[in-house]
Amino acid sequence: MSASDDKVLLGRIVSAHGLKGWVKIKTFTQDPQDLVAYGPLKTPLNESIQLHIQKIQTASSVLASLKGCVTREQAEALVGLELWIDRTQLPLTGIDEFYYHDLMGMTVRDEDKNTVGFITQVNNYGAGDFLEIQGEQGLSYTLPFYKDAIAEVDLKEKVIRIYRSFLL
Repeated sequence: MSASDDKVLLGRIVSAHGLKGWVKIKTFTQDPQDLVAYGPLKTPLNESIQLHIQKIQTASSVLASLKGCVTREQAEALVGLELWIDRTQLPLTGIDEFYYHDLMGMTVRDEDKNTVGFITQVNNYGAGDFLEIQGEQGLSYTLPFYKDAIAEVDLKEKVIRIYRSFLL
């Protein structure tokens, strides 16, 4: 993720697909179609990328064509490219809704306000969202992101308070 809070990562090109310059993109949006729903995508160098989703492949990947990319070799050269938008292009979240981007790097504390670690990843493998926590003394945790495990999310202070029983 970017260190900048004004950009949000929406996808990453993971492979070339076929001979016509299509690419496979891993999306970080709730609906893969939303990759193009918020306006122009940019590269990390702030260059605009125009793409057209050709096919939704899975809940987190699409096949897409990019303007100016017409050969497999051109598509292969784009593998690893990140696709960003300006944060202002995103709709506001509702109560108890969070963008993964907002959770990244947050400090995780238990009920007694002891620091457990910090969020390094937020993933969804199909059964809901999970927080990857890099803990104190090198320990790592995976925690389900649902109300029974999370006591509070304080976006302003960048702190998530969890119930201690989920660390056992």
